[in-house]
Amino acid sequence: TNARRSEFPLYKRIVSLFVAMMGVLCIFLQSQEARADDEDRGVRLRLGFNVGGGVVVGDATGGVVGGGIRGGLQLNNFVGLYLQTGGNVLLAAPSTGAGDITAIAFIPVSPMVSLSPVPQLEFALGPSLDYYGGATASSANGGAAFGIAGRASVHPFGRTGFALSADIHPLFIG
Repeated sequence: TNARRSEFPLYKRIVSLFVAMMGVLCIFLQSQEARADDEDRGVRLRLGFNVGGGVVVGDATGGVVGGGIRGGLQLNNFVGLYLQTGGNVLLAAPSTGAGDITAIAFIPVSPMVSLSPVPQLEFALGPSLDYYGGATASSANGGAAFGIAGRASVHPFGRTGFALSADIHPLFIG
């Protein structure tokens, strides 16, 4: 029913499905024999990029597209440190349906710590200082704000560099 669907919105269903798929994939991949090339190679350079899109939730609803780059050090097979930055564009309307559509562009700068409990799974978290500029039909503003960057990634082929990830980035504009 519609009442039941509003209690469990689409974005929660998508996130739940992604988490369940990651769990099943990790169980399958972990059950495979360890790969010979997965030996700990010590400290090494870490570089990466991403492109993506997502949804805006909260007081407003809409969409976001963006991309990013990251660089840092992989300390061992379990811990990595890197700096992530990029650019995102967000379009959203108030959830109530009344009010202006908002457009925001922001550049996050996030130092991240990543943990990989198994070769096929990675979690990363870090604070973020974000620079943003936004406008509606009736106003414009911009500045710096704090945020939190988080990522859960599945590496289906082990440590080859290819990953499927879900990122979250709340931004606290005061």
